[in-house]
Amino acid sequence: MTTTVNPERAPGTTRSRLPLSPLLALATAVFLTSLTETLPAGLLPGMSASLRVGESAMGQAVTVTPPAPRSPPSR
Repeated sequence: MTTTVNPERAPGTTRSRLPLSPLLALATAVFLTSLTETLPAGLLPGMSASLRVGESAMGQAVTVTPPAPRSPPSR
């Protein structure tokens, strides 16, 4: 009788699967964080040119202005 040993796994160990849901959540969070941090920097020249202000002033405006939720109009 011949026994074949798999050199990649130690005897008595089981193969585990990757945790796809947590990895997908982490990848999404990293993507969104890097997108929101780098996108405004790439748009500053165009925004400052259209508003006829300097890039540094536009950068300050983007930094100071928080993303505010839109409130319904008062009646």
